[in-house]
Amino acid sequence: MGRSDADLLRAVGAGDVSAFSAFVDRHKDRVFSFAVEVIGNRADAEDASQETFVEAYRFARRFQGEGSAVAWLLGIAWHRCLTWKYRWRRHAVSLDDLPSPEGVVGNGTDRRVDDEAEATAVRLDVRRALAKLPPKYRVPALLRYQQGLSHEEIGAALGISPATAAQRVHRAKVILRTALHHLDPRAGGG
Repeated sequence: MGRSDADLLRAVGAGDVSAFSAFVDRHKDRVFSFAVEVIGNRADAEDASQETFVEAYRFARRFQGEGSAVAWLLGIAWHRCLTWKYRWRRHAVSLDDLPSPEGVVGNGTDRRVDDEAEATAVRLDVRRALAKLPPKYRVPALLRYQQGLSHEEIGAALGISPATAAQRVHRAKVILRTALHHLDPRAGGG
């Protein structure tokens, strides 16, 4: 398995660059996907992810080993994403964020292409609904369902109580269920 995250962070705090490299390799995809969801485009998410790891390196000594290193790291990512998002307030859409045209348009004869197009449409509907959530609900929901954090870890990452984290995740789910009602086959929509 290798060293635990806490062991790696202790080593990073002592100046071990290889431990930092291992920590980054272990968590870079998770931080990046979280940043994409919070910021909304891949280019800015890459920059915010890099800033997250720079800050994690600078403050590795502050990690006490209590609680989850992932929650600690995603808490840093959350703050970096907020800073990045509000510092730049970019409204342009990156070409990287647009869906690829392959597999989106089907001719009706290729069911696999039609299924992929439908799945792409559903993913876009879900992403749009998530993007419309207020950050106080969106971020806890992303941490819970995309990152798999517990309510305790979400609370630690965001500086709120576990009960507040649970309430915000639940509220996000209710809002999303209403916004995506048309996708529920039982509702006669999808």
